[in-house]
Amino acid sequence: EWGAYDLPYRLHPTPGSTLILGAGMGNDVAAALRNGSERVVAVEIDPLILRLGEERHPEEPYASPKVEVIVDDARSFIERADEQYDLIVFSLLDSHTNVSHFSNIRIDNYVYTVEAMEAARQLVAPDGLFIIKFQVEQPWIAERLRKLLKQAFGADPIQMLTDSTFGTRGRLFVSGSPDRIQKLLRNPRVRRHIRAAPQTEVDHVRVTTDDWPYFYQEEPGLPASVILMTLVLV
Repeated sequence: EWGAYDLPYRLHPTPGSTLILGAGMGNDVAAALRNGSERVVAVEIDPLILRLGEERHPEEPYASPKVEVIVDDARSFIERADEQYDLIVFSLLDSHTNVSHFSNIRIDNYVYTVEAMEAARQLVAPDGLFIIKFQVEQPWIAERLRKLLKQAFGADPIQMLTDSTFGTRGRLFVSGSPDRIQKLLRNPRVRRHIRAAPQTEVDHVRVTTDDWPYFYQEEPGLPASVILMTLVLV
């Protein structure tokens, strides 16, 4: 019930429309259908992952007539979309590249910027919620996401940990309708999950923008590994 896939629907039960960015093989889509969403737009950049989900997911979420599948980059989609959704889920968006975190090749850098969050906010319905699911391993990553959402939505997001059978727990950042947020804060079960999530504040963390989109770099500058390899090559 409080796992990473079903938890968004404990916060916004039976949304009329759901946008999932980073739909992958279909776990988030299946959860949306299980929890009564009437329409699901599933955006995934990798057509091979989508095909594997269509072939192998036991719940066959991509076969549902309620699901619209779009092969596109998340940032590209939110910049062009003109529809509002009751629930938007950024689902563990990470390009999983084999290059360094400091590389500008990582396409997900441009998903986690102020401009991207502000564009996504325009797609949230007046009574809707916007949720980022992320595997936070460093306190400054959590702080950066908090600052991004606060700047885009005008208020601190709710932070919650998900239940998990794995060794680590994911974290949800929840923004959106102030009335719905206040209603959630009055729910004792939700408050318990909020208290379980360490609220870290790292003052020096810079907010990422399209001009400086290095989400996985703590501070501006050259990493020591880049300097060392440059010296070795010279």
